[in-house]
Amino acid sequence: MRKIKNKYIFIKDIIEATNSILVKNLILDNIFTIVTPHRNPISEIFQKYYLTGLLTDAGLLTQKTYRFKKCFLDVIRLPLFLLKQFLKKPIVNLIKHYNRIFLIYIPNNKYLDLGMPLYDKLKNKGNIKPIIIYNSSNKLNVGSNYNIINLSDYRISYIKIFDFIKKVLITKRDIKEESKFYGFYYYIFDQLWYSQLINLINKHKLQHLFSENTDKICGIFSCIPTDNFSRSIHKIAKVRKIPTFSVRRGVTFNNLENYFIETDFLFAKGKYEKEIYKEIGIDKRMRIEIVGAPFLEKLNHFPNKYSDASKNIFFVDQPLSEFCDWNCRFEIVNLLGKTCKKFENIKLLIKLHPGTKKANIYKKIFDEIDFEKFLIYKSDFNLHNVLIDADYVLIMNSTVGYNALLYKKPLLVFGNHFFSDDIENIFNNREISFIVENSRNFEEIIKEISSNSLRSKKNYIIEKFLEYHLKYLGDNSVDKAVAFINKVI
Repeated sequence: MRKIKNKYIFIKDIIEATNSILVKNLILDNIFTIVTPHRNPISEIFQKYYLTGLLTDAGLLTQKTYRFKKCFLDVIRLPLFLLKQFLKKPIVNLIKHYNRIFLIYIPNNKYLDLGMPLYDKLKNKGNIKPIIIYNSSNKLNVGSNYNIINLSDYRISYIKIFDFIKKVLITKRDIKEESKFYGFYYYIFDQLWYSQLINLINKHKLQHLFSENTDKICGIFSCIPTDNFSRSIHKIAKVRKIPTFSVRRGVTFNNLENYFIETDFLFAKGKYEKEIYKEIGIDKRMRIEIVGAPFLEKLNHFPNKYSDASKNIFFVDQPLSEFCDWNCRFEIVNLLGKTCKKFENIKLLIKLHPGTKKANIYKKIFDEIDFEKFLIYKSDFNLHNVLIDADYVLIMNSTVGYNALLYKKPLLVFGNHFFSDDIENIFNNREISFIVENSRNFEEIIKEISSNSLRSKKNYIIEKFLEYHLKYLGDNSVDKAVAFINKVI
């Protein structure tokens, strides 16, 4: 807790010490890119800058090639972006035909199971018109019967775009006038100037959408409170006194992202999550309401699993993070292959995380050790189907831990030995899961699985754990959220 609070104070000091409004906006408009626990070159350098106060260490120097390459690609992207504007539709009043509108921001297909149930419930209310809003070239996998606005389909005037380019250039000029954190500002600008241009364009589109429909939009729900676009939506809505609601889909930990959430009402899945929000103090500027997990269901009927005599262990892939870098990932994947290879009846199922673009690391390592009994599913493959076919579920700290317990699948969890720092992990709990402490211990667990001798955990303890973390599930949770939203709007 103290470590995260200190990081928050550090980045807050940087923001407060910034004299230029444009430089402040550069940081705040990209804040979730900077402070995310998931690994990217920007968040990685921020972590090192926090620890050393320097931007000239080896970690930064090794990224010079990346930085040059990115800057070069961004310069090329700009004229292509301007050219594409010809193909887009002019931005108009997109929702002028409706009277009472509730916007639901769904960033990508991963969040459909959170946004669509809410859409369907609100649609049946009659007096509210729900509209899905997103901003991506990747289309959402929904039917044609849904009202959808994709802001990326619309252009704005070239006069406005060149005005924003001018603002970006002025931001760079302003950085030269800053003194205390000059190196950090310059690095952030170097990495994010193109992203900031897109941020300014997106904010203009949102301003246009809101300014012409302020009296019609009765509320906004965001399926993710921790991305930069969502933050812009909530900030603009707050100025216009439009109530905003949001929820974190994944497991909530005490991390730096939570401090920068901007919404009026933040939904929590259970008591545990609400206590985390209260502990860091964000309940003082937004109301925390427990509504449960709309995207999770308890499975009461278990269909017959079509399988051979093998024991299927489902490993849940996760993206690189400040806790698990490439070395950590290599150690885990190597251990999976080498250990499972020793047992004839063990088969490994792997579902990729949306942040993992390719399965190369798995295939490469498994080829090197001649391990063949594995199956890799793409990130958009139906999770339910993998869980049904799994006998055991193995995670680091994924939300799928909840799914495993709800589906009554024995849960295996990698312990802190494998990570660069003690990772906060609610599933690292011997009463509900089997903890993988090291490679030797992992082999012992797999041996017991292979021989059907792994003892089960006590169901009543698991039920108590789930009640504390997930107050309501599925339709019950959606009903709670809709009832609360209706009271507010």
